[in-house]
Amino acid sequence: MLYVVWAADPTRVADGTLVAMAIQIASFVACVHIAGGKSRTMLRIGSPIAWILAMCVLYFIYPSVLWCLGASFMWAGYVTPERATTLFLLHGLFMVSMTCAYAAVSRGLPTLPVAVAAPKTRTAVLLFSVPMLAVMLQRLLIGGTLLPADSYGASWAAASRGVIEARAVGGIQYVLAQVMSKLDMYGQIIQGVGAALLLSRAIATRRNRAVTLLGVACVYALTYFLSIGGRSPILISGIIALSLTDRLVGPIRWGLLLPIAAAALAAFGPLAVYRTHTEPSLAERLKATVREYSETRGDDSIGEFGPMLGKEALALDLCDSTDFTDRLYILRSVSGVVPSQLLPDKMHWLSTGDTLSVVLLGERAVRRSNAGVAGSVIADGYRTGGFWGIGLLGAMEGVLVGLVCRRLAGSPWNSGLGFFRAALVAALCSMSFLVIRSGIGELLAYMVWYVAAPLLAALACGPLFRRTRRMRPTRQVATVNRDVIVYE
Repeated sequence: MLYVVWAADPTRVADGTLVAMAIQIASFVACVHIAGGKSRTMLRIGSPIAWILAMCVLYFIYPSVLWCLGASFMWAGYVTPERATTLFLLHGLFMVSMTCAYAAVSRGLPTLPVAVAAPKTRTAVLLFSVPMLAVMLQRLLIGGTLLPADSYGASWAAASRGVIEARAVGGIQYVLAQVMSKLDMYGQIIQGVGAALLLSRAIATRRNRAVTLLGVACVYALTYFLSIGGRSPILISGIIALSLTDRLVGPIRWGLLLPIAAAALAAFGPLAVYRTHTEPSLAERLKATVREYSETRGDDSIGEFGPMLGKEALALDLCDSTDFTDRLYILRSVSGVVPSQLLPDKMHWLSTGDTLSVVLLGERAVRRSNAGVAGSVIADGYRTGGFWGIGLLGAMEGVLVGLVCRRLAGSPWNSGLGFFRAALVAALCSMSFLVIRSGIGELLAYMVWYVAAPLLAALACGPLFRRTRRMRPTRQVATVNRDVIVYE
């Protein structure tokens, strides 16, 4: 903070801007203490609140600091010193309300399962490699090439057009399109679980740790290169792997993740450039990526996270100057989880992300190419009720995540369902970025499809799960007994 005060750009600092920045950072520090409680057990890598606060650093604090220092980013013209001051305070309000609500609901929950039954190593390797093999075989079976022939934007637009066409036809075809659009993330969850099993065995047995980590990283890189270029699937799978590994053989120190986080952030920008290229060979695509990124990286020094500040400032401008404010927006957003067949009116409701996309990209680009920008939790809350709306939305999302964690921690952790419940908590951790850059309706839909639905299916098939002996959750020491990882 002292460095920000000393090096701040005078043209970007108004009266109270640096004070608001200090309040934002102090709010984050307070949230860390609130979430951790007396024992700091909630701030384990396997805890959803820890990942949400990490996303707050990336999407709130990081771009705020760099903006004060004079960094450039997309849509920076919407951010004035006065708007920045307001946004810094709103960031702090959201973090505090969300963390307090989560801590109140999930207080006293066990951090780890006291006994879990895990599949064999061969099964772990199969789980980890299935998504990559499925993508490759699917493309080859339809006569395609090993590498995707279209760019990420073209593939995304084609998929969106397919859903729109199915909606126009209606009937069973639209139902199938809806279901198929939700199945992709199951592959990411399966891959993350497989990676966690491999990493946890390497850590617990103290064998081939470096080789296992390098192998996992190489498979993730190969998965990205063979896919259409989406970065979020790799991010989701990686968070699941780290979170579940922490729950199996943790605690893993946050300091050990710094090299991984630094490498991921450094690769985020080049990977966004790579997915726009369609050269026939991988070597040619990599060369073109390096050349283009080296020429353009200076135009946006904040990369992925800076535009969030511009979108938030634009949303505040819209609320203050137009009829963008909607007191019932949160309710409309929550109702988005209902299928359109049961609630057809929702197809005419514009989300905050839709409105921002039209303003920032133009209506023609949105309609013709299905282009769009991600939403913003700050924009949603301010659109609903100003400062109070952001506090309310933060509390709602904190309660929602806390209640899901409490249900997943239900008795008995030390049953055959323990490993499955731990995997679902890891899947919940992977949804942390949705808390910041999506509406509460989208977060709720993800929870229904990827937490509630698998849990209900597992409970229905409960007798099929192998049970392990009951143990007291007094000490968690990882031991390996053939194909079972047990805490005793």
